[in-house]
Amino acid sequence: KLSVTHLNNYLKCPRLFFYQKLLRVPAAKTKHACFGSAVHNALFDLGTAIKSGNRDAGLEFLLKRFVERLKDDNIIIQDYTDSQVFGKDTLTKYFNQYRTKLYDPSVTLLLEHNFGHKGLSYKDIELDGKLDKIEIVDGKAVVVDYKTGNPSTKTKALNPGGDYHRQIVFYKLLIDLARKAGLFKAEMLRGEIDFVQADAKGNFSKESIYVSDEDITVLEKNIEDMCAGLKAQQFDKTTDRKVCERCDFNSICWR
Repeated sequence: KLSVTHLNNYLKCPRLFFYQKLLRVPAAKTKHACFGSAVHNALFDLGTAIKSGNRDAGLEFLLKRFVERLKDDNIIIQDYTDSQVFGKDTLTKYFNQYRTKLYDPSVTLLLEHNFGHKGLSYKDIELDGKLDKIEIVDGKAVVVDYKTGNPSTKTKALNPGGDYHRQIVFYKLLIDLARKAGLFKAEMLRGEIDFVQADAKGNFSKESIYVSDEDITVLEKNIEDMCAGLKAQQFDKTTDRKVCERCDFNSICWR
C-alpha cells in the first residue's frame, strides 16, 4: 500500500525510501519523533475521551496522557525530562488557546480515521492513510493534521510541492475515492495543518489548504512517477545535502 509518507520520502530521496521501506534498515527513533508521537497520541486520547462524554477530560487528563505516551517510547532519561517539560508547557498553552473548540458539540469528530482497509486504489495502486482528525459540520469535512514543529520554519512545506501540502492533497484523493465507492459521506472542504507549538511570538497557527483539480493532477503524476521509478529500480540518492543532514542513513550513503 502507498501512503503519503512513502510518496514524500521517495520524492525527497529515492535512496531513503529504499533503505527505510525496502531494506528496512533499523534506525533509532529520534527525540523529536518520540515527542511528536507522544503529542499526537495524547491529543487522540483527549479527543476520544471527549467523544465518550468523559467529564474529567481536561487539561490535567491531556498532560497525564502525554507523560504516559512519552514513557511508551523508552527514550533516554535526559531526553525524557526535556521533552516532558517542553511538552507540558506546549500542550498547556495549546489547550488554553483552543479550549472552547475542543468541546464544540456541533462538530462530529473522526479520530485517526483509517482509509487503509477500504481497498481504495488509483490505477491499481492501493492507497493507505490514517488521518489525525476529521471535523464534520453540515456534511462538510475539514481534515486536520497535527504538527509539532515551529510554524515559522514551515512555509516551504505548506506551499504546493511541499510535504504538508502534498499530504493534504493525498487525503483529498483518499476521501474522493472513498466517496465514489460509497464508503464515506462527507465532502472534504479543506485541509488544516494545526501547529501545536506556538511561534516565537507566542502565536498559534492553523494553516488552511484548499485542494484544486490541478493539485490532484500533480499528485497523480507524482504517484505514477514514483511507481515507474520503483519498477525501474531507481533509488538514486538526493543531491540536496540539507536533506541528508537530517537523515538516519547519512553515514551509510556518504561514507
